[in-house]
Amino acid sequence: MKPLLFLMLACLPSSALAVIAGPTTSTTGYFTLHWQAGQLREVTSAGAHIATYTGTSHSFSKPSGTYYFQEWWCGTIPFVGGTCFPVDNIQVSVTSGGSGATYPESVRAQAGYDYQIRAGDFDNNGRTDLYVERLTSGPADGSMQSYVVWNNANGTISTTALTSSYASSAQSAPVNTVLNLLQTDVNADGFSDHIIERVDQVMGSQLEQELAVFAPGTAANKTAPQGNHQLDDNFKSFFLDIAHWMNDQTYFASNITTTTIPIYSVGFICWSSPWHDLIFGFFGGFCSPYFYVVGYQTVQYGVNFSAMTVSTYMNNAAANGHTPSENDLWLISQVAKNVVGVHLFGFDDAGNRQSTNHASDDDAENRFWSYYSFIRSSTSMAQDESSSYPVHEHDFKVETVICSTSQSWCTLQNIACWGRHYHAPLKVGGYGSPAANGEEAVLETPVGTEDPVKVGVGTAANLPQNAIGNITHPGHVFHNDQMGQWGTC
Repeated sequence: MKPLLFLMLACLPSSALAVIAGPTTSTTGYFTLHWQAGQLREVTSAGAHIATYTGTSHSFSKPSGTYYFQEWWCGTIPFVGGTCFPVDNIQVSVTSGGSGATYPESVRAQAGYDYQIRAGDFDNNGRTDLYVERLTSGPADGSMQSYVVWNNANGTISTTALTSSYASSAQSAPVNTVLNLLQTDVNADGFSDHIIERVDQVMGSQLEQELAVFAPGTAANKTAPQGNHQLDDNFKSFFLDIAHWMNDQTYFASNITTTTIPIYSVGFICWSSPWHDLIFGFFGGFCSPYFYVVGYQTVQYGVNFSAMTVSTYMNNAAANGHTPSENDLWLISQVAKNVVGVHLFGFDDAGNRQSTNHASDDDAENRFWSYYSFIRSSTSMAQDESSSYPVHEHDFKVETVICSTSQSWCTLQNIACWGRHYHAPLKVGGYGSPAANGEEAVLETPVGTEDPVKVGVGTAANLPQNAIGNITHPGHVFHNDQMGQWGTC
C-alpha cells in the first residue's frame, strides 16, 4: 500500500496538497473555507457524505454545532485510473448560530434543494445502483441528504448514506439523464421526500417504475433515508382516488361496481388415439392443464378501497371541527402505511406521534398543518401520476382484470369486446371473428391435432356476463394470454 500511496501523491499537482484554510471555531455561525483541490465535501463525524462544494471557497451560515469538511482530489493516476480521495480535513465548531440559519427549513424550502443522480455499479454485484447527491448545502437536520439506492442481488432495494468505502465509485459515476426526481412530502411530516421516476428503465425491469425515498425526519440517524417503498398501482390509484373524492364527494359511491367473478381451480385435458394407446398408456397419456370454475363470488371494484376508507376518516376529521384529532390522524396513518410504506404525520409503529417540521407553536396547530400537508401532497402526487409517462398494463388472469382503469380505453365495454374477438388460446384461424353462444370453435392442441369445442358466452351459458366458456369441457373459462396488449377494440 505504501508504494501505491507514494505514487499517487507523487502524481498530484502541488496545489492539491494544500490544506483547507479557514477557522476551526465560530461564535456567530458565519465562516468561510478556502481550498485548492477542486472539491470540498461536508461529511458527518462518521464520514458519511452530506454535500459537495466546487470552486475554491464557500461561505457558510450554520446553527450551533460541530461540522466536518474534507478536501478531495479527483483525477486520473497512471496505472491506477480515475479515482477520488481526501487530501485534508477540518472541523469547525459553531457556538452561536448565524442569524436566519434556522434548521430544519420549511418543507417548501426543502423541495427547492438541488440534487443530481449518478448511476453505476458501486458494489460490483452486476446491478446498477444510484447515487443521489445533494448539491444544496445544509446540515444533517432531518431533511434529505445525499444517499445511495442499492440494487441488491436478491432483487430488493435499500437506501443508505454514502460511506467512504464507496465514495470514489459513486461520485465519479456519470450523471443519469433518464431518471426524474419529484420532491414532495409523501408522509406529511414536514420533510420533503423523493419520488424517483423511471427506476425500472435504469435499475431493471423487475422493479416498479417509481421509488419513494423518505427523508430521515425525526429518525435518530439524520444522514440516511428512513426507508423506501416501490410505488405500485395501489399507490397511484390511492392518491388519484383521494384527489377525485376531494373534488367530488360522491366519487366513490358513483364509481363502485359490483360483479361476479369465477373461482378457478386447475384441471387437465388429455389426448390419445387408438393406434397410440400403447404409447399413451405407457406414459399415462398426453395432458395439458386448464383452468376450470368451481364457483363464483361477488366482488366490488372500480375504486381504491384504501382511499375510500381514508375518505371516511377525513369526513370524521371534518366533522370534528377545524383541526383533526390525534385519533383521526392515527386512523388515516394506519391505512396509508399499507400503501405508502411508512406511517404519516410523524407516527411510529406504536402509534406515538413525534414532533414534525411544521413550525407550529402548539400541538393543535401541528396537527392541522400535518393534515394540510397530507392534502397538498395527495393533490400533487395525483396530478403527477395522471400526467406522467404511460404505465404498464397489467394482466391479472384470475380476477379477469386485464388493464389499468387509468387508461381511457380500459372500459367494461372494451374488455367485453376483447373477450368476444379473442376468446380462446390457440384458436385455428385466429381471433378475427367474435364468439357466439353455442358455436363451434376449433383449437390446436399442444400435440398438433385439432380439438373442436363448443363455446358458451355470458349469462346465456350460465357464465359471468363477459366470460367465454367451453361447453365441451364444462367449467373451462377461456382466457387468452395476450389479453391486455391490444388497444381499443
